[in-house]
Amino acid sequence: MQMMRGLPWTVHVNGMTSLARERNVFSNTSDNTKNHMYMIGILDMPTHTLGRKMDYLHVWYDHYRFQSGLEEYLGLPCSLVDLLCSIMQPDTEQRLLTWQSEAGIAEECAIWDSTRHAGILMAYNYRIDHVMDGKCCDMELDLIIVSMRHILTTVHSLRTKHGTLVPETWSNLFFPLVAAGSLSQALTEDDKILIHQSISDLENSSLDVCPYYQKASMVLHELWENACGRSIQQMARDLDVEIALF
Repeated sequence: MQMMRGLPWTVHVNGMTSLARERNVFSNTSDNTKNHMYMIGILDMPTHTLGRKMDYLHVWYDHYRFQSGLEEYLGLPCSLVDLLCSIMQPDTEQRLLTWQSEAGIAEECAIWDSTRHAGILMAYNYRIDHVMDGKCCDMELDLIIVSMRHILTTVHSLRTKHGTLVPETWSNLFFPLVAAGSLSQALTEDDKILIHQSISDLENSSLDVCPYYQKASMVLHELWENACGRSIQQMARDLDVEIALF
């Protein structure tokens, strides 16, 4: 409920994880327990929160990597979730670049591929925030722009085909859209309009009534107007918001 209202929510994820660790729940093999812990692992993903107020706990990374098939809450391949939960590792961008999609229907694969490119952008933002290897060179930025452009080309194609992005089908594009919008220095005005309109689609064209999407759009617009060298995560922290991107 806190998440959907655009209010701080990771404190609850951390509380549930602490309780699970105290009770040694991660070693419980019952399907019901594992499903609940998988959900906590997804909510704890480092890529899918802006302005996170609590420390990452690395639940998926520590306990649930190396599974096969699809993760049921986001519908993403587990191998892709493994990489998204590894953005603190310096080779994650390269591993995302070479990740091979699993078999699926064409538009499902398009979402997975956009998510892969969004992961590359968020890993780039992570390195900026943590100054892992200094200022990125222009050649590397060119490669990052390719990921941003891939996402927006995919979204444009889907909007051309379907008219609007119905949230029941396309909600998983929220994360790629925000990730693409994070590269403010490389966006055209048309790109910004596409991102804003597509996020509006996910809330039935009315951002004013849904803090979940409205606050993400607010952070993007502030970034586009007043970045001053800040990453999207830095901007969210400066605005004192915590936003989920599921």
